[in-house]
Amino acid sequence: MICGKTLSNSAAGATIENATAQDVTVTSVTVGNLIFLHVASGCRTGADVAVQPSGAATVVDDARASDGRDVAVVLQPHRDAFTVRATRSPTSTSLITVQGLGLAEQATVTP
Repeated sequence: MICGKTLSNSAAGATIENATAQDVTVTSVTVGNLIFLHVASGCRTGADVAVQPSGAATVVDDARASDGRDVAVVLQPHRDAFTVRATRSPTSTSLITVQGLGLAEQATVTP
């Protein structure tokens, strides 16, 4: 639970990547083939989150701070590699590098 919101109901629990103070690299997905990012500490002030390129992932859920910006986001990736920029203020930004997810290999597997 982040800022009063449950982002995963899985019994196994989701792995949440902590990008609240530094840059991180994500190399795998977690529960439901999703990526969970914690992008701001506390529940008063959040971050503006931008996926680059914009179609590389979809935000499927989020937890918001009282200022209306994101504290945490849940992403459904559509590409093997992309970046996410979490801007908390003009002097506080984290770059999340997503790479090596192997989505192309998963997409070509036939049952």
